Amino acid sequence: MEYRMENKLRLRKRHFPDVRSGLSSSFYWSLESREDFAKHMASTGCSIRDVATEADVAIAIEAQPGDVIILADLDMLAYTI
Repeated sequence: MEYRMENKLRLRKRHFPDVRSGLSSSFYWSLESREDFAKHMASTGCSIRDVATEADVAIAIEAQPGDVIILADLDMLAYTI
């Protein structure tokens, strides 16, 4: 895409999935980073749940006001209820 822009070539719809996948990988949090963040939040008094499902499911089933949901996917790092 950068090549096309520098050479004033047209950008087509098919070029944009590459941008999306590049952005997704740039915002990836490693498991260690997520665990460290969860430990930090727990140390501040937040209720932490480690769930194997999508965050939306965990929020619907388990979350209480004030809980934080840490995600393993790329939707968001954490939700605050």
